[in-house]
Amino acid sequence: MTKIFISYAREDYEVAKQLYDFLLSRGQEPWLDREKLIPGQKWVSAIQSAIRESHFFIALLSPNSIEKRGYVQKELRAGLDVLDTIPDSQIFLIPVRIAECEPTHERLRELQWVDLFPVWEDGLRQLGKIFSFVPNQILASSLAGSKWSISVTGDRAGSWMLYFVEGGVLEYEKFGHHSTNATWRQSGNILYMEFSRNFAQYKGVIEGNRIVGEAQNVADMRWQWEAIKVEG
Repeated sequence: MTKIFISYAREDYEVAKQLYDFLLSRGQEPWLDREKLIPGQKWVSAIQSAIRESHFFIALLSPNSIEKRGYVQKELRAGLDVLDTIPDSQIFLIPVRIAECEPTHERLRELQWVDLFPVWEDGLRQLGKIFSFVPNQILASSLAGSKWSISVTGDRAGSWMLYFVEGGVLEYEKFGHHSTNATWRQSGNILYMEFSRNFAQYKGVIEGNRIVGEAQNVADMRWQWEAIKVEG
């Protein structure tokens, strides 16, 4: 089933709900916050997970959404982060205009948009052509709760354990010492880690039970690293 995340400004909820109902009736699996979030759920992490796990990201564009500050802009940035991990030949982020407007974000202007006005049905037909093709790429699930063994090459050669904690906390055990002064975030198949002790930043690509990447510190020293999943 095709998973489709719908991002919208609060003022445009009625249109977003109409699109959600249409996609649902066509056998798709749309994600809309007011329909999917449950009481007590940590909504920020739930939205981020939904974006990462979706096959497509619809950005509903209107004067409300392009001129408004707030979480809709964070959703868009998260969608663009996932887009960075996907080959140019694949479609992920789809700008969908629901009223006359000009996208202000430079990267949105690079993408062909769909208009759901003045004729709603014409726009839906265009979207239907896209959603009939689910990308072959499977996005990595969240690393939260997993444990990995990391190996570093070069001058910083060595190995230690990583523990990815929910909420972006990264715990690690190195040379017999347990530390929590690190953070992590994931965007699709891309992992970012920051270690405050030595001011180092790690970036890697998640490939199933393996992650490979490069790191650097404030002195612009660079080194390669690889991690293998141990559990979780």
